[in-house]
Amino acid sequence: MEGRDINLISVGNGPINVFLWSQMHGDESTATQALFDIFNFLNGDQFINEKQQILNSLTLHFLPMLNPDGADYLADGAIAVGESGLMLQHIMKEKYIHNFLNPETFVDFRRYDFSDEVFKGLSIREEEDSDGDYAGEWFRRATYPTTEEYTNPDNVAANKVTPVTPVWWDE
Repeated sequence: MEGRDINLISVGNGPINVFLWSQMHGDESTATQALFDIFNFLNGDQFINEKQQILNSLTLHFLPMLNPDGADYLADGAIAVGESGLMLQHIMKEKYIHNFLNPETFVDFRRYDFSDEVFKGLSIREEEDSDGDYAGEWFRRATYPTTEEYTNPDNVAANKVTPVTPVWWDE
């Protein structure tokens, strides 16, 4: 996705193809280390006859780090903060990245009172010429659907409030 190269290394000339890969999920570095152990073994000075027999029988295809974007993402200092550096803001950022199209994100915003301590950089986006009814205010609740206003007008009229009216736990 980010244009990083994915390298395939092939050795041997045998009729049987063996495909070995690592880091399909960016956090699996142990398998990449194991592939490099195999490279070192094949390049070493020991077991010459055995290695030749392997390479005559097999063609080995190695794809170290199948997901370099994931590996780089997880190695990024902003992500790899360690146990002692992990804070609620890190957890909520990753949760937001995963769920950003899910209404649960709005629930989290409300749960933490739209806190910019929990959601770093969270702000209300407004157009410069905005003249909205609730400019600069966070919505606290959903509005009634238009169909509800037509099919259930008495109950809607008795209970309708603005989207910025605090919900029961905000009061």
